[in-house]
Amino acid sequence: MFLPDRTVLLAEPVRARVATYLDYRNHRWPRTANPHLFVSQTTGCGVEPVSNVWINDVLGMSARRLREDRLLHEAEATGGAPRRICDLFGLSVGAALRYTGTVDQPASSSTASATRDQHRIPARMILLGLKGLW
Repeated sequence: MFLPDRTVLLAEPVRARVATYLDYRNHRWPRTANPHLFVSQTTGCGVEPVSNVWINDVLGMSARRLREDRLLHEAEATGGAPRRICDLFGLSVGAALRYTGTVDQPASSSTASATRDQHRIPARMILLGLKGLW
């Protein structure tokens, strides 16, 4: 997938799903001039993007929440590599460190690990600013 300032490599299962969706989109709206990836019954005849409400309804959650979940998953999958997060998502180093900081680092001793586990705040709560509710 290409964005204006970077190329995002997609895994084979993701490429297959995007291709399937694009086939559906081209079949459903063969002559649309709409350049956006998502097209709805309302936007198929125009060039405006679908609304946030439409995206939230289709995804079953907000796109922002989905992106944050994807960022957390990538941070976990890469063992907390901030460079990978910066490259994949176009984040600054500081923002990437917020996500990679949620990844468990190896403890120097089992006692330190047990203490850390007792006081760990779930990553999603930190990122959503809900530390005070813990």
